[in-house]
Amino acid sequence: MASAAISIDLILPAFGRIRTDLGLAPGSAATAGLVTAFFFGMAVGPIPFGLLADRFGRRWILVITCLLFVGGAVGAAAVPSLHWMLWARFVWGLGAAGLRVIAVATIRDRFVADEMAREMAFAMAVFVVVPVIAPVLGAGLIEVMPWRGTFLICAGFGAIIALWSLRLPETLPVERRQPLQVRQVGIATMAMVRSRPALIYTLCSVVIFGAFSSYLATSERIIGDVFHRTTWFPYVFGGTAILMGLASMAVGRNVQRIGLDRLIRWAMAAFTTVAVAMYVLSVAAGGTPSFWPFLILLSLVLVGYSVLLPNLNSAAMVPVGHVAGTAAAVYATVTTAGAAIIGQRFDKAFDDTVNPFSLAFALAGVLSLVMVLALRRWQQREVR
Repeated sequence: MASAAISIDLILPAFGRIRTDLGLAPGSAATAGLVTAFFFGMAVGPIPFGLLADRFGRRWILVITCLLFVGGAVGAAAVPSLHWMLWARFVWGLGAAGLRVIAVATIRDRFVADEMAREMAFAMAVFVVVPVIAPVLGAGLIEVMPWRGTFLICAGFGAIIALWSLRLPETLPVERRQPLQVRQVGIATMAMVRSRPALIYTLCSVVIFGAFSSYLATSERIIGDVFHRTTWFPYVFGGTAILMGLASMAVGRNVQRIGLDRLIRWAMAAFTTVAVAMYVLSVAAGGTPSFWPFLILLSLVLVGYSVLLPNLNSAAMVPVGHVAGTAAAVYATVTTAGAAIIGQRFDKAFDDTVNPFSLAFALAGVLSLVMVLALRRWQQREVR
């Protein structure tokens, strides 16, 4: 699951060099396309890989997606123009999509409900280690090598995963494998649509992940252009990631005691409160608030995101364990495509202030909280 993070976070510090070498304007937003194209690849890839994983098992599909991941990274390093680089990033995202689907399906093969949420939280904590290291590593790498070298480092990461995965056991027994039919996508999709909790938690994931994708695409410009602290970017990015990892670990240890649905409601309320406060602060300051108050609120928002996303994923998967691979693919496709579209909208709205970025998180919080509370009321009526 860390493959997506390293594919984005390691290259963020290189955006300035990429603009210079490719003849783009110093403040050009075109480099944000390297994030968006990757997300679109992650949106397209899950369904075919989910079908294949449900038919042939997890292990060898994992190896195949690793090879696609490596090929996309090498291609992005080799092409001469941004246009072809975006296509390579799309292929790269396809590989990352397969890795994500296999990871979630494998966890679902072995765990369910609160136990799955615990394992997903621990996986998220490991995943967060990459954003802690990657921006600082990326900033150091571009000082000693061409920026294309960061792409090759990612390719090496994918190769290591491929070799390591050869040691893993298969988690899907032959008797539980599904036929390789497109209608399996419809079956998994309808299973999620007919389950109100799965549907609501998936929609919440879409809007929250969309706000986070906007953060990924614009964070380098916010720290550098809005707050004029360009050299701070790797440390701000990594520091917030440490908090996200600690929060995930704490949640993983306590989710079974608190309960998955209750944890989501509490975390959603806190996330929304802080996100709205961040937007109010931004608007009140004309889009350029003081750095430290804004950073504190941003850190709390990102902690809320790191708590919510793996638990929303777990809650959405609970009712559809009988088609875990394909359902994980449908979930990944819907959330990633939705996030890419939402993130792109807010990326284009960037106006050298933090207002669009803050608005994305505030809207995500409010919409998600309304949906979660509506689900809670429906569940209470069902009990009565």
